[in-house]
Amino acid sequence: MKVAVITNSMDGRRTGIGNYTRGLVQALVDNGHGNDLILIHSERSNDPLYKQATEKVIPNLPRNVFEFGKFLREIKCDVVHFPSFTGSQLPLYFATGMVPIVVTMHDITPILYPEAHPIKSGLLWGRALKFCSHRIAHWISVSENTKLDMEKYLKIDGNDISVTYTAADPRFKFIRDKEAARNYILNQYGLKDPFILYVGTLEPRKNIPTLIHAFAMVKKDGFPQKLLLIGGKGWKYEKVFSAINELSLADQIVIPGYVPDEDLVYFYNVADLFVYPSVYEGFGFPPLEAMACGTPVITSNKSSLPEVAGDAALLVNPLDVRALAGAIERVLANEELRAELSERGLKRAKFFDWKKTAERTWEVYGVVGDRGDIR
Repeated sequence: MKVAVITNSMDGRRTGIGNYTRGLVQALVDNGHGNDLILIHSERSNDPLYKQATEKVIPNLPRNVFEFGKFLREIKCDVVHFPSFTGSQLPLYFATGMVPIVVTMHDITPILYPEAHPIKSGLLWGRALKFCSHRIAHWISVSENTKLDMEKYLKIDGNDISVTYTAADPRFKFIRDKEAARNYILNQYGLKDPFILYVGTLEPRKNIPTLIHAFAMVKKDGFPQKLLLIGGKGWKYEKVFSAINELSLADQIVIPGYVPDEDLVYFYNVADLFVYPSVYEGFGFPPLEAMACGTPVITSNKSSLPEVAGDAALLVNPLDVRALAGAIERVLANEELRAELSERGLKRAKFFDWKKTAERTWEVYGVVGDRGDIR
């Protein structure tokens, strides 16, 4: 069976979807399917993973529809997997000929939280989905919560959706030598602990201004930690800096920007606490990465985050500033609770495994490829 995977998202600076794509491809290769994979992207990459499968570079993808369709016909591909749904890829859905399409849906935030997206991109997403949904042979969802959202709001039959959990990259792990981790952060970034950590794009859905207001309450109660916000600037990121200025916290909040995974593991391991108050996530990599590093976690009680965290984190209403501040203070003030959350997090993180994700995904490919239909 030959499976083509669109891998643009794993090139360059990766966030959630890029991490999902690379993690899945690596696991498929590790499971022995490297010779069956064709990785299609726009520009040649130095990522060594491309050498473990067949690489195909199609410049200007997804606009280069003709070459994309021609290539699929030539290789007699059995399945095409789009690791995410985007309106910009719409032409490619109609260039696959009779090759069945599998699409991974990470979330439906353009529909549930349109205010968290530019109007143009939100409209494009919804229209593209409606226009091409009949072309999708099968959907993959990264959580049960997202599957339920797809059934309820997109009216997709649950039998056409398979849930395959993702996992943290293996590099996210507990580091016993904390002093070495501290020295690395100091030498590479000039930053000292103690700090509370957030990781994720600076955008409205992540609810960072609420975290900043909660942090202000924590500081008033005398806690010494600074707040470290790691992540690139997203849409409407200005609200984050407005909240910082409003509360006069510029000297207590550090924003280093994007940090690569190979460095991010040190920040997770040194942080006193990881806080992730997002109002909606299809899955949520950062809390899982933090748990894999043994970092105590506080996260939202909304969407898929309780599904990911299980009993290994404190769950709070992400819109309740006082509740969030109270949870932060409770963890920081209680060494025994921090140790308990750390131990639970390490155990919980092991539940999510890329090998199982790859096995389940390959099963989906097999069923769709054997059926060979396009809806």
